Amino acid sequence: PRLARRGGLRLRPRFSLAAWRPHARRSSLFSLGSIAAIGYTQLPILLAGVLTGPGETGLFSAGFRLLLAFIGALAILWWPLMPVLTRERPGAPVFREVLGGSAALVLALSLPVALALALFPAEVLGALFGRAYVAGAPALAIGAWVLPLYALTGLLEQTSLALGGERMRAGVAW
Repeated sequence: PRLARRGGLRLRPRFSLAAWRPHARRSSLFSLGSIAAIGYTQLPILLAGVLTGPGETGLFSAGFRLLLAFIGALAILWWPLMPVLTRERPGAPVFREVLGGSAALVLALSLPVALALALFPAEVLGALFGRAYVAGAPALAIGAWVLPLYALTGLLEQTSLALGGERMRAGVAW
């Protein structure tokens, strides 16, 4: 309390619109891109609900939820990249090494999972959700190949954001 009265302790920073304007602009573009990405990720299940009946939507949604779980796991792998990518120059060896190593890692994880889901979709759905969902196997076998693509686009997104490409990300997403 004594420091606060003397002005030696600030309880709240001063607000400066000029200082916040660039941050707000970048954040709003980032948010627009995120909203679009979430929408695109949910679009297949929404279309299934609109274009098919409840039974077909349920069959499709079992495999779709499984894919979303794997997508979430892949996303955790590229989140730690941002500090490294923003700290290093784009052409620097560390930048290339981290990005290349991350790409190899997400592909090493996503390609075998995609292959297993494409080759054994009925077995996976039956084991995880029960025999009633095995009829959704063809959709899972096709959708499985989204995993490596999503893994690579996540790396592209992190790189783009680290290099100040929020506008490009938002434009691609919309």
